Amino acid sequence: MIARLTEDARFSAIFDKLKDRHPIGRFGEPSEIGEAVKWLLSDAASFMNGAAMACDGGYLSILAEVNRVQTEPNGSRQRTRQIIPLAATTSGMAY
Repeated sequence: MIARLTEDARFSAIFDKLKDRHPIGRFGEPSEIGEAVKWLLSDAASFMNGAAMACDGGYLSILAEVNRVQTEPNGSRQRTRQIIPLAATTSGMAY
């Protein structure tokens, strides 16, 4: 779906940055979304009712990216990047 956009020089840098932030490092394939839809339409999902199901490879589990800069005793600066996971569901209840 987005293959043409990722090949476009105007958008490739943006998509590379998004993929870098994504927990699994890539975008989902249409067939992966289709498998979730197929399951929802099957009898196996008969008890599923009124719930939102994220099919995003974990992207919504990311709360924030924190960049920290620490100054070493020798004066050099060490930059670290940390991804902080979300500690609550979308309804605000801890899991």
